[in-house]
Amino acid sequence: MAGHCPTLFFGTATFGSFAIPTFTSPANVSDLLDAVKQLGITELDTAARYPYDNTGGSERILGEVQASSKGFSINTKVLLPEIWKD
Repeated sequence: MAGHCPTLFFGTATFGSFAIPTFTSPANVSDLLDAVKQLGITELDTAARYPYDNTGGSERILGEVQASSKGFSINTKVLLPEIWKD
């Protein structure tokens, strides 16, 4: 195991949340991602269910700011509406 470093992921569960207006702005999200990348983090974590108050908002804004074109890998989870019950 020597020489292996953990992979760091930046969580984007609040991107697109109406509760945090700063993260509904593509310009703000893009600026934040630039800062994250400067830290050497290129893995983003999201899900079809994020954020809680705007389902899919996180994935949509990551697409809008073209996060993958900025060198990020986007790791997501699948939302299966037919089995998800609120």
